[in-house]
Amino acid sequence: MKKLVTRVVLALFVANVASTSMAVEASWLSKQLDNLFGTGETVQTEADRQRAEEMRDLPKYTDAEYEYLRTGSNGIRFGKPLSKSELTVAGIPMGAHVNAVIKSLGKPSSEDIEYKKGPRRGVPVYHLHYGGITYNTQFTPFSNSLSDAEYVSQITIRNRDGITAKGISVGDTLKQVYNAYGKPTFITKKNEWFYGIAYPDSYHGIWFVSDGYKVTKIKLGDDTFEYGRYKDTF
Repeated sequence: MKKLVTRVVLALFVANVASTSMAVEASWLSKQLDNLFGTGETVQTEADRQRAEEMRDLPKYTDAEYEYLRTGSNGIRFGKPLSKSELTVAGIPMGAHVNAVIKSLGKPSSEDIEYKKGPRRGVPVYHLHYGGITYNTQFTPFSNSLSDAEYVSQITIRNRDGITAKGISVGDTLKQVYNAYGKPTFITKKNEWFYGIAYPDSYHGIWFVSDGYKVTKIKLGDDTFEYGRYKDTF
């Protein structure tokens, strides 16, 4: 009889705990469903919270100094030049002759010619592709023969085949970029971080293109890359 009473008491205790737990769980679940279907907000995961915390104190394109450069700088020069070593990828520095690239890295995995658009439309550019790294070389004026391709003016990194001199590659976070390079010279509205020197109509340095959190592409060299040559497109 004593054993039976003990079992009954234990069963009632377990049932009570389970009921309390289910009530708490139901309350939590209802809040999450309300977020999803009631207010239109998504459920924030722990990874989301960590990402938001990591990004919270990083520079943003809305910072006052970037807004000034975007709208009120009146074409002034800003930033500072990067060293030759900082503009080097896979041992090839900016300004290297096309023959030096091939001698160092061998035959490209592919190559092609592009004709520029915009203010420099019609100017041919020779692309040497080595996996996820592309070297762009300008041509001798008024020529489009591959034998007349000259010096590297842009380098693009599209995957982890290449890294910058400070160890950043595609897939790294903007936090890692910040730790390696410090505060960007400029940030576009699409959250592209630029380091280098900017002139009224051109830019020379490194662009870190991102999805807002991780780097998706890196460009080194001349021009404004994603945005053409005019600040109203930033």
